[in-house]
Amino acid sequence: RFLNLMKQINSDAIVRDDFLPFVKALLQDHPGLEFLSTHVEFQEKYAVTVITRIFYSVNKCHSGRITSRQVRLSDLLEAFQQVDEGEDINKVTTRYFSYEHFYVLF
Repeated sequence: RFLNLMKQINSDAIVRDDFLPFVKALLQDHPGLEFLSTHVEFQEKYAVTVITRIFYSVNKCHSGRITSRQVRLSDLLEAFQQVDEGEDINKVTTRYFSYEHFYVLF
């Protein structure tokens, strides 16, 4: 079901742009990222960083397309659930959504 929610209607896999609405919603709604609301220039960089980290970890063949098999073999679903339930973005999951890791890059 996750794949069907994320991907485009006529696609059989998730591509990078499919994550953008979800990461933007995370930036708007997550209390741990509230401080970024006044820093629009970093919001886009944070979104690109999160999506890149997801693809690097989940899409092991680096095809630019995440399949249902790759989703099942990864911790992506658990990471989305944890980030939804947690208040501190850095303690929820350091693998994809960590602001501390993003901060080191920029």
